[in-house]
Parts: sequence; structure tokens; C-alpha cells
Amino acid sequence: MPKTIKTRSGRVLVLPTLAEDATIANGTKRQITLRLDADLIDTFKASGDGWQTRINAVLRDAVAHGLVKAG
Repeated sequence: MPKTIKTRSGRVLVLPTLAEDATIANGTKRQITLRLDADLIDTFKASGDGWQTRINAVLRDAVAHGLVKAG
């Protein structure tokens, strides 16, 4: 079960896993705001902890296979 915290405004935040935290700490990632379809997010979240890392892996794989081209 992922660790969560509740803000004063009532929002529940899911804390990163230790692996995600380590990746963030080494400076290779940047935080952005990205809007995705709700069903897509629900599917990744249902797969368990590390869902954000898996989204990153799927996007990286799409770029590697030429489905997304830079610039």
C-alpha cells in the first residue's frame, strides 16, 4: 500500500517509493504538470506502486521505437 499524506486542504498525496525518490534525488528527472485521461491514470495506478515510473518507461519505449520523434 503506498504511503500517503493529507494536506490541510484535504487533498491526499501519494508519496514516491524509495526507488522513485532515489531517481528524483539524482537529478535526472524534472517535475512537470501533465494532463492524462482519467482511465489511463486509473489503469496505471491499479498496477500498484511505481505507476509513475511505468508511465515514464512506456513513454521512453515509444520514443525508442520511433512512435514519438523529437523536435
